[in-house]
Formats: sequence, structure tokens, C-alpha cells
Amino acid sequence: MSEYRSTSVNILSYPTNTEDWFRVQELIRLLKLVSTQYVSAGSPDVVMKLLKNHNLNPLYVIHTNFATREIVKQFSETGNMPSGRWLLFLESMTSLKEFFADVYIPLDCEFLVAQRSGWTGEEPEVSLTEVYNLHSSRQVQTNLIAKWSSKDGLKWSETSFFERRGDLHGISLKSAMIHDPPFIYFPKQTGLDPPHVSGYAIQFWNLLQERLNFTLEKLFLENGSHGSRNSDGTWSGIVGMVASGRADVGLNVMTITKSRLDVVHYVQPIATSRVTVYVRKPNATFSPARQILTPFALKLWRVIGLTVLLIAVLLSAVSYNSKETANYRIYNSIFYTINIFCQQSSFLPRTWPCRLICLTAYVTFMVLLMAYSASSISYLTVQRYQLPFRDFQGLLDDGTYGLGVVYDNAHEELLKNSKNLIIRKAYKTLVEPKRQKLPRSTVEGLRRLCNEDKYSFFCSKIMAKGLMQNLPCSVVEISEMSYRITVSMVISKQSPYKRFFNSLLLDFKSTGIIHKFDQEFWPRLLEDRTNEYLTAVTFEMVKMSYSILGAGICISVLVLCFERLFQKRRIRITAEPIPPL
Repeated sequence: MSEYRSTSVNILSYPTNTEDWFRVQELIRLLKLVSTQYVSAGSPDVVMKLLKNHNLNPLYVIHTNFATREIVKQFSETGNMPSGRWLLFLESMTSLKEFFADVYIPLDCEFLVAQRSGWTGEEPEVSLTEVYNLHSSRQVQTNLIAKWSSKDGLKWSETSFFERRGDLHGISLKSAMIHDPPFIYFPKQTGLDPPHVSGYAIQFWNLLQERLNFTLEKLFLENGSHGSRNSDGTWSGIVGMVASGRADVGLNVMTITKSRLDVVHYVQPIATSRVTVYVRKPNATFSPARQILTPFALKLWRVIGLTVLLIAVLLSAVSYNSKETANYRIYNSIFYTINIFCQQSSFLPRTWPCRLICLTAYVTFMVLLMAYSASSISYLTVQRYQLPFRDFQGLLDDGTYGLGVVYDNAHEELLKNSKNLIIRKAYKTLVEPKRQKLPRSTVEGLRRLCNEDKYSFFCSKIMAKGLMQNLPCSVVEISEMSYRITVSMVISKQSPYKRFFNSLLLDFKSTGIIHKFDQEFWPRLLEDRTNEYLTAVTFEMVKMSYSILGAGICISVLVLCFERLFQKRRIRITAEPIPPL
């Protein structure tokens, strides 16, 4: 019986005579074999109090003389039976289906019934049968999981708990949902027609339905929300539907918050994300002058200038004192050195001293030119823009930007109840006065960024990522104004299916099914995100280079004109006769 070893065993019994008392004591002695701490006996009232402590996870044993259908039914109505394990002793002639006909044993409750099933020679055989209900409207289900005899001992079934109960046999669960792209798309003109309801969450639930064999009765909340706490303590939206029992689960992917956990539970988290502030992407700032000068620091430019002069002087001095026949006067040497810096070869010294100077200059300037080219290309291809603010204090100081968040949403609650005084002030100043005009969905809020000037929107990155490709403008996040969140789907606090959903989700994660599912759903989004900062080089970016080229050509033409005029005048003066003395 090691599979049902427990920290404590509580016997539900109330002995009325000495014989019953000795029987209970003998049972306590035997049950100490499966307890790591203690075994106790108590009345139904005592067990009722123990059921409220969900951390003990004890084994409750219902004694035969006290095993009445009314008592078991009374325990089932508390809704706390899954917090422990149960062992009921019944007479062999008692029918389980009749005994549990009007008793609801939740699917996630481990309730075993021990009955004598036959004889092995003169020794009795005892069978252990688990009983449960797939739904409150379904008949009790039974599975034989163990047999005991004095000869063979206790033999357990090799089928696991989730394998035995993993088929829900087509039960229908009520599910609440709202139109919330990209997780749930719902064309209103089609009605609640399942083929027309799509999105990440719907595909995710379809995967769960396929594995667990259940169906969803979809309840659409017109103009609904995820849900928030009202002034009277009740909840609105999907959370309110699940908390009140009108729905079993919420289909939408929602942020996990402490206040929501007071009234509902969540299934295993499916993703972690960040909630951040988005603004319309500002125009890129580009300075042609900075394009030329920015690749190198000012100090390096000075060193390069001095190096050019030094090499020119050395080249001129060495050529003067050697047998170099080329003209290496100082002004010619400066132009030769600039050619070397640009990795151009317009001359070839004939003496080795000059050749060595040119060789070392080529190697030095080659490294400098590669560094300059790399930095210049980076400057041209990476967009740079100035964000209007960097934090909530900057948003308040700016005074011209508005702040939006989805109405009646967990993100609004994050702003409203933040421990940061500045964030609460931003909510009271920028959000609360216009609360009734807040967007009702994330897609509406992101579109406002494109349609309204100086508007910022607070939402989760995982939702914004799925909607950016359909926006008429580009938006950017302000990463300094982001906070980590975890998202999942809500489920009723006493739902017997949460344990099975969680087990299946963990299996999906460990086997890579969720990762593959994400890749199939978000392929274009991931590709777009990879190329988020890439841009094409435009003429405006290289206009300064063409301006320098044009200016150089114009100056050369002017110099040529002046030279021609000077030469003509010089020839004319030379040709004039010298008057006699």
C-alpha cells in the first residue's frame, strides 16, 4: 500500500461499545504501516474541520460500522474532498453504483473502496476500487486498481492515475470568452459558430480537447472584459463568470494577479511576458555631418591628422636625402599620404627608405579604414530615434502625452494599485479622469497610437507582438517602463479538472509540443521581429557625401578658370613689346 502512504491517517469512527473500541484500535495499529507520522480516530465533526486544511493531504478511513451514504454525501457537499485521500470499507454485497447513486465524488478525488471480492482457498481476497464522477450529472465510474490476499499480498495496477481518468468521455464544460485578438478572434456577424472562432487560445484549447476528450460550450460576453473587482466586492467579466459558477473555465489568456487568485484559480502558466508602454515610432534622427565624423572620436581624428602630416614630412625628408627621382615635396607628399589613407596606389617610390615608409603607412591606414567603414555602415543601417520619455516620471513631466490601458483589465489594476507612488500618480492624473473613454481591447489601444498624436498605451508584449503587423504605423516599446507578468487561463477554484489540465500542460512543455505549437502560430511574427531594426540606406543618408563631391568638382572648375585667366594674362604681358628707353 506504499502508493497511498500518507503523512497522517484519520479514522472516521465513533465506537459505541468495547468491541468496537478494540476493533478501532486494531485498525489503528494496522494503518500505522502506511503513515509516516500518526494515526488518529475522530467523529465526523472532527474530520470536517481537518478537511479545511488543504496542506495536510491525509488519508481518511471510513470505518465499516459508520459507512453510511448520508455521511459520505455530507463530506462530498463540502467541496474539500480532493484535499485528502479516502478509504471506505464496504460489505461485499453492497453495489457501488447504488451506494454512490446520489453522491458526487469529484474527478480529482482519490476515493478507494475496499470490499471482499472472493476467496483463495480459505483466505479472503480484498479488492480496492476507485470511484469518481466525470461530472456532477454523470453516473459514478469505477476502476479496479488493486487486489490483496494473504498469499500474494497487495498488487497494484500499473496504470497511472492520469491514464485511468484521462478520458473525460465527451463531457461539456461552460467556457466564457471575449473578442481579444490575437488570442481570440470572433467575427460578430457569424454568431457563435465554432468554425469562425479562431486565435491562439482557441487552438490551444482544441489541443486540450483532443487529448482529454471533452467539449466546450462557448459563452460570449458582448462588450465584456477580463474582469476586475467591483466596489461591492463582486467581479465583472470572465473572472466574474467563473467565480460565480456560471462558467467552468475562461478561454482567454489572462494575466495572473493576486486579487484574482482570491476568487478563481489558473491552470499551469503557459507563458511569461512583460507589460510595457508603447508609443508611435518617432521619426529617425539623422545628421549628415555626424555620418562623416561620428565613426571616429575627435581625439582619434586629431591623431590621424597629425599622422598624415608626420608621414608626409618623413616622406619628403627621406626622398630629399636619397636618390629618389620622384617629386616628393611637402605638398605632394600630403596628397600621397591621403591616397594611402584611402588605400589608393597612385605612385611607387624607387628607393627602399621611401618604400618602407609607404608600406608601414598602408598597413596602419588599412586597419583605420576598416574600422571607419564598419562604424559608418552601422550608423547608416541602424535606425536611431529620440523617445519622448523614458519612465513614468518623464511621462508626467512631459505633460503632453496621454496614457491608455485596456478598460477593466489586470493591467489597469497594476497601474492603479502599484506600490510605486509615481505610477499611481500617473494613473490618477492621466488614466482615471478619462476612464470611460479607455480602449476596450488591446487592438483598439494600439490603433489609437496611430490615429492620435502624443498617445501612449500600456499593454503586454505578447499581445502587442501578435497585432503589430496589422497596424497602419510602427510602434516601439519603452523598455524602461516594463514589468514582468505571467499569463494563463482561469478555472473555477473547486474545478476537478484543473489537476488534469496541469498534468497535460506539463507534459506538453516537457515534450516540446507547446514550443512547436508556438512556432506554427507565430512564424511571421518572429521573422518580423528579427528584422525589426533593419532599414534601407536612402539618398538622404548619403547626401552629404554627394555634396562634398559636388563642392569639390565646383571648386576644381573655379580653380581651373582662375588658372586659365592667370595664364592668359601672363602670356599677354609677356607678348607685349618693351618700349624703348
